[in-house]
Amino acid sequence: MSLKFVEILTAAKKAKIGVSSAEISKDIRDYIFENDLTSALFYVQPGIKISPLTGCTEKEHLFFIEKVRRECVLYSEVIFLQELSESENKLLNDSVKAVRRLGGKRRRGAGECKLSWCDDFKNEEISTGDSLKYKNSSDSPLILKIRLTNLQPLVIASKTVGNAIQSSTEIPGHMLLSYYVNNVFEKLGKERIQKAVMNNEISVSNFLPEFDDDIALPVPLCMAEKKGSKELINRLISEPSGDEQVKDIRTGYVRILPSEIKYFSSSVRKVMRTHNTVEDSSQRPNEITGGLFTYEAIEAGQKFIGYLKIENSLLNDILKSDEKENIFSKLSGDFHKIGRSRKDEYGKILLELISQESPKTESLKLIDGRTEKSNGKYLVVYLKSDLLLRDSYNSYSTKIEDIKNALSKKLGVELDDIPENEWIEREKYDISPLGGTCGHCFRAGRRDSWQTVWTLPRPSLIYFREGSIFMFKVKDPENWSEEKANSLIQNGLGERISEGYGQILFNPDFICNPEMNLTRPESQNLDTARNKVQDFINKNSEAANFVNLLKKDVLRKRFRQVARCEAYTIIRENNNQHFAKYPAVSCSKNKRPSASQFGALREAVSAGHKVFKNWVNVINKESSQQNAWNQYWREMLSDLAERPENFVNLRQAFSEFSSEIIPAEEFLGIFFDILCEAVFDDEKSMK
Repeated sequence: MSLKFVEILTAAKKAKIGVSSAEISKDIRDYIFENDLTSALFYVQPGIKISPLTGCTEKEHLFFIEKVRRECVLYSEVIFLQELSESENKLLNDSVKAVRRLGGKRRRGAGECKLSWCDDFKNEEISTGDSLKYKNSSDSPLILKIRLTNLQPLVIASKTVGNAIQSSTEIPGHMLLSYYVNNVFEKLGKERIQKAVMNNEISVSNFLPEFDDDIALPVPLCMAEKKGSKELINRLISEPSGDEQVKDIRTGYVRILPSEIKYFSSSVRKVMRTHNTVEDSSQRPNEITGGLFTYEAIEAGQKFIGYLKIENSLLNDILKSDEKENIFSKLSGDFHKIGRSRKDEYGKILLELISQESPKTESLKLIDGRTEKSNGKYLVVYLKSDLLLRDSYNSYSTKIEDIKNALSKKLGVELDDIPENEWIEREKYDISPLGGTCGHCFRAGRRDSWQTVWTLPRPSLIYFREGSIFMFKVKDPENWSEEKANSLIQNGLGERISEGYGQILFNPDFICNPEMNLTRPESQNLDTARNKVQDFINKNSEAANFVNLLKKDVLRKRFRQVARCEAYTIIRENNNQHFAKYPAVSCSKNKRPSASQFGALREAVSAGHKVFKNWVNVINKESSQQNAWNQYWREMLSDLAERPENFVNLRQAFSEFSSEIIPAEEFLGIFFDILCEAVFDDEKSMK
């Protein structure tokens, strides 16, 4: 009888926990980078391959293994994606206690470690700004200004190139809308929240980078830079002078000040991380499962600002709910996971309430042209976010005709392109009625996404890109309504407004005002917070001890390099004054002690300063030793044995190594050890 084993394939189940990579805490990591201590984190161990047949080393099989130094404390975050049962909790705790070694060469003594639960890793605190006003008697919506800080690298997938996933530089509103719908307002009921999203009673703007402690805006696509000088120019209202050539700016952000526009070309810092897929049966990576892939991610610690708008009808339902305190508590501050690889070490964010805003109503008048100053008839449209519009065939469109028709319908006026006879012909550029060389400055984009629940791709989105500029002529300026214009700015244009699409501005002063200065700041908000890191090191004894170990290791390496250079220089010098404080001591070949005496010196300093001190007493008392070591050598060794801190006076290069971290006795022992090595090498070269 033979038994046949059949492999039963089951569908993959959703993970209940996620474990991030073990890393050094951010404060210690920042301190290490700022003080150039990275070389002390690792050391390289050489090895050779042993033949299993002969038991001897094999030729041309030398290898090196890089290892992390001992006493390095790493932190890993365990994320509970689902509630664990009692038995699962016990299994997890027992697994943590059972781990004794990690990494490679565990059977050769490497990787010994101890795992333990630590609550200190989550040291982030939620700090909120203005407290929320629960009562809202007016019909105006509740607008909350929120800061988003990514506590882990954040992958906002924008494009796939080969096996590399590129990330966007901002967080789209739909990622945060799902959080507010499923986590914050879920107690209001599924039907009520779905209705609120469909009717735009709740909307979340895109979260844009924070510069100078406030939100930045997408760079207007009418901005350009002069080639060579890098000077910025607004092509909507100005023209290049002479034969200057300009290059359009397509990426970046601007910070708007009362009389200045700051342009930031490099918006956020990014990191690249490479991973590999693992085949289940062998638990090793292979080409069948996809091999290597790379994530481009927003570096942890970046700050973004966005807005959450809650209409009055939804706000009233929240105030009537028994869960209103819990809802407002989450609106004030909360942690969440967004983006790709949320189960792993990506995507953790902190949301903090900054302030509660009021709807702004501005005076929105049409712009006067170049020739007519009495009444305006030109309208400039700036897209703060991507814009989704449909054409007559119900397909997403990026035609100017469709955005012109949509605006005309909402504003109650008839918009038209600026006729050619209102442009001034020049030799190189045609000048618009606003004094610039361009009218419409827009670009189109495409976004492909994935429906996680259905495991199917979503329809592609074709849209006008944020930062696009449109300039129209109003045929009937007498019908212009500032009230309708302000309402359109507050409510948005086009589709999927609740997800952050369709935010616009009319005739923004920072674009249409020729007196605004365009600048490119040198500093781009890269605050390293050194004082905060130093305070953490000073208050944390474990961190201070580890940092001191790294400092000692780096200092020893530096001193060994300097001491080796000085020792071999001493041996090769022809003059007799080798030591600054002891000019009578000579290392010349015919005046220095023998190699055997230097061997005794090396053995003494290697055993510690106490043994070295006793050995010096012996050579001062015994006549045989006195003959081997002349008077000047014995005086120098006696002085250094009693006052080892005088080693800094031996050579001028040693003066910088007067440190409290490493005792002077250790520096002295290192130098004499290397000096003896230099003597032995010199003796060998003579034979």
